Amino acid sequence: TYSIHGATVRGNTTAFDGVNMNDPVVMYTLTNINFDVMDEVESITAGHPASVGYTDGAYVNIVTKSGGNKFTGGATVYFTNKDMAQQLWTEDQVQALGVAQPEVAKKWLDGSVTFGGPIARDKIWFFTNARMIKQELKTNFIGPWTDVLGHTHNPYDWTHDEKMGFIKLTGQLGTKFKLMGMFNVVDIYRPMYEAASSRQPFESTRIWDHEKGYTGNAVFNYILDQNTFLDFRFGYVHRWFPLPLQESQRSLPWVD
Repeated sequence: TYSIHGATVRGNTTAFDGVNMNDPVVMYTLTNINFDVMDEVESITAGHPASVGYTDGAYVNIVTKSGGNKFTGGATVYFTNKDMAQQLWTEDQVQALGVAQPEVAKKWLDGSVTFGGPIARDKIWFFTNARMIKQELKTNFIGPWTDVLGHTHNPYDWTHDEKMGFIKLTGQLGTKFKLMGMFNVVDIYRPMYEAASSRQPFESTRIWDHEKGYTGNAVFNYILDQNTFLDFRFGYVHRWFPLPLQESQRSLPWVD
């Protein structure tokens, strides 16, 4: 979340190739977008055109990459684990300070692959991307520990799995007619939804049970003359965000 020109964090609009991506209730962005599919980011902070609609703060439009007449691709892989992390404080020093060691990844793997090229040279192109993130973290190296508010925290491991997929088709059918179609999908799973904090000194009871985010849009552009063109846009956004209780918690009573 962010604030622009004094607007609230709910006063901004985020778009994905021109399609509004805001949750209609809280106005936060509905899906994750992989950096490797971004071609440019358009940001308008004031004087919004009528096409932007109701926006108090900034309008941020993510423009995605397109394929070309040559087949191109790439891959990036990031990896770290606890053996690569350098601890600046010993356990004795941390205990003397009365705080916990910082959260460090036991294992973190992030891989992304892109590929694009022509379907019909000079007419139709494609661009694709897939990304996978796997994290294994431990909240603290020492424990149990007590924070400044007197709450006791027990260290525990948690994992985070995230998958993203993206495909885009673009076409130049003649000198006046352009079209584009895009589809993006996100899947997120974490067996423990919340992490313990000073306001919540206990382990989570909910599962981040495969959040699904689907985003698709299509754009048709037709040039009438050098001063006039027609632009038709169709967008689809769907988010499924289940947070069921863990099996061991489902039979326990609720307390208001």
